[in-house]
Formats: sequence, structure tokens, C-alpha cells
Amino acid sequence: MQEELMHFYQNPMEVYVLNSMNLLRAIDEADVVVQTTSVGMAPHTDQTPIDNFITFHPGQKVLDLIYSPTDTLFMQKCREKGAQTANGLSMLVYQGVKAFELITGQVVDPQIFRTALATEEQLPPETWARQNRVPLQDQTGDPHANDPLSFTGKHA
Repeated sequence: MQEELMHFYQNPMEVYVLNSMNLLRAIDEADVVVQTTSVGMAPHTDQTPIDNFITFHPGQKVLDLIYSPTDTLFMQKCREKGAQTANGLSMLVYQGVKAFELITGQVVDPQIFRTALATEEQLPPETWARQNRVPLQDQTGDPHANDPLSFTGKHA
């Protein structure tokens, strides 16, 4: 993975597994830290993937790929040490945008996905799978007859 990233970004870098013995040194030396586990995702928002935040510091960028909640305990603890944080919502949005484009051949404005996700987040999670959904095909049976964003219902 490290070699692939170095080739892609054309920069020297080191990649560490979060549970490695070099974790504290790696965090201290890192310009960017990416948290890729699901630890801290709803409903377990009181958890973090690590216990020791001593080596996080100002100037670091920390990306927590979790998007629900939008501000994780991990992010909060990193900010307490001066790091700048971001969640995984943008990654989720742009994965959706690219998937939509690959599946439908149509280009979609990422703001539509952001709006849909922001609206969904205000609803109780148990309603997300059924709230405001419309069928993916119309009465004629044509799966392309409805708006391409029909899976988001009123939120499109």
C-alpha cells in the first residue's frame, strides 16, 4: 500500500497500521492522520480507536472517515490537542457521485447528495431505510422513467 500511495502522490511517505508498536511516534511525526475504522460510529459514539492522544498536535490534519456522527469523540480529542479535523462525509458524497455516474452514465451535482444526507441525518436512523422513498420504476415498468435520483425521494 505504501508503495502504491508513494507512486500515486509522487511523495515519500510512511504508512503505519493503527495498532502498531510505533503508533505514538508515527502520530507525532505525521502531517496527516487518517482514522479508517468504524470505532466511534453511531450508536457507539462514546468510543475511540485509541486511548492515548498525547502525540496529536497543532498543524496536523486528522481525517476520521466516519460520517455519523459528523463530529466523533476521536475528532474532538484530536482538536483538543490542536489538530485540524474533518469527517468522512465528503468521501461518502463523492463515492456516491462517482457510483451514480458509473451506473447511470449521468453526471450529478454533489450538492444533491449532501442535501439528501443532511436531511436523512435529521431523521431517526430506524426510518432511513423507508422514509420518503419512491419506486425505481414507473407504472410502465421502465426503470429509467423516474428522476435519476428517485432513490432519495423528496430529498433530491
